[in-house]
Amino acid sequence: MSRHHFSIVLSLVFAGSILNPGFSEEIAELKEEKKTVSAAKVQTLPLDQMILSGEEIDVKIHGDGKRVIRLQGSAGIKIDEICVSADVIDATCSSHSDLKLDLKGNVKIISSADLINATAAEAQFDFGTNSMSLKGTEKENVKLIRGVGSRNTQIEATEIVIQFKDQIGMQLKTLGAATFTETKATQSNPFSFPGSRKQNQFQPFSADDQFGPAGFEIPKSKKKPAGKVFQDNTIPFSGS
Repeated sequence: MSRHHFSIVLSLVFAGSILNPGFSEEIAELKEEKKTVSAAKVQTLPLDQMILSGEEIDVKIHGDGKRVIRLQGSAGIKIDEICVSADVIDATCSSHSDLKLDLKGNVKIISSADLINATAAEAQFDFGTNSMSLKGTEKENVKLIRGVGSRNTQIEATEIVIQFKDQIGMQLKTLGAATFTETKATQSNPFSFPGSRKQNQFQPFSADDQFGPAGFEIPKSKKKPAGKVFQDNTIPFSGS
């Protein structure tokens, strides 16, 4: 092929790439596939009585036995019958009973023992004081589902503070306007997750919807003022 013919062919190739939008789309798709392949994988690490997971797992163990943990990217921790996930999780503990969790971004919490399913923007969990606080944003409230007998109560508020009581139940305090919705429990169990002892109590959840809300019947909503305390006498949280 002469140099003149080669130049014409080369010009046609470049012209075709400009005139044909599908050509550039194919290149973009190839780049996207490469990004997907090179994306960080979620790792899993058993530590004491916990199972840690995340794209990045950083664990430091000090000389006094204190553990400092940071999980980033699809972060999660499973402890007994409690499963939590967030974009970022920071945790510190010397033993299982004094564990403190700080969760940020897309927080999801399930406790099959306490019949709790919660979503929030941020959360703090203190096993030493048996307390938990959930915070929402200006656009998104905290959502908490609490099971009591054959009924579920869904609570939505700007912030919810929970104090677990030994052998007598728990106390919930809402900050900002709160909505309480009480319904009968359905076959879908919002308090189970893969690996929990209560997973098969009702229909098991898949990995995709394990943090989804319960299937409610026609709800009866009740508006309650800020600072209202909601208390019941079901099984309390146990950090042991």
